[in-house]
Amino acid sequence: MAIIDMHDYYPGYPKGNFVEVPDEVAAALDAFQREDIAHQVRTFRYKAYFSLDAHDGSEQAALAKPETPEGILEREYDKALLWEAIYRLPEKQARRIYARFMLGRSFAEIARAEGRRYQSIVENIDSALLNLKTFLKS
Repeated sequence: MAIIDMHDYYPGYPKGNFVEVPDEVAAALDAFQREDIAHQVRTFRYKAYFSLDAHDGSEQAALAKPETPEGILEREYDKALLWEAIYRLPEKQARRIYARFMLGRSFAEIARAEGRRYQSIVENIDSALLNLKTFLKS
């Protein structure tokens, strides 16, 4: 029988938690630990720190659950409600909301493009968001 510290194999355990295990189990745990260290060395040596996914999204797509027809309909309905609420905004607020959230522009970019102060753009967009909240609640 061998005595092992559980923290060496399971980092969640506190240090000094010793357990007596059969020699075969201790040998298997040591072999696993050696293989894990060897894998880390190979990863470092061959600079294989990246996914083989090549950032084309295939790995993420394989993990994603397919969307249900109900989910698609609900998303489209929500999108239609949002666009309807945006159309109900004053033209200036709608244009700024579109630039900020649909085009991803920063407050500073919008202010520069319109020749306005940064703070006035922030206040206007905050006001537009409050209006949208009011429209969507009703």
